[in-house]
Amino acid sequence: MTFTPSNELFYESEHEEQQQQPQQQKKGKADPRRWTQKEEIELARAWVDISEDGGTVKGQNHDQFWLHITELFCKGMGRNLDYRTSDQCNSKWNLMNKVVTHWNGIYTNFEM
Repeated sequence: MTFTPSNELFYESEHEEQQQQPQQQKKGKADPRRWTQKEEIELARAWVDISEDGGTVKGQNHDQFWLHITELFCKGMGRNLDYRTSDQCNSKWNLMNKVVTHWNGIYTNFEM
């Protein structure tokens, strides 16, 4: 015998329980926000500028490198530093880089 609730009281109480539970955010995660094309272009610009600046790149670790990129990205977007985190910029860049590298491989093979 299986129980199938058919009255509204069951659904209402279930809904109320879900509303009463506090929303838990994962530690270190910012609110997800889709990246716009303008943001992607600005991130690429910031990455190239920082990567090609020998004075900035020399002697810095991974976190410092991405902090510089994030600062330049936020400045280019006309936003405060809390607009996007270094982790968000790094993650987005890794995704973009993977797609661009794949596309470049296809283009290079097509060109031959």
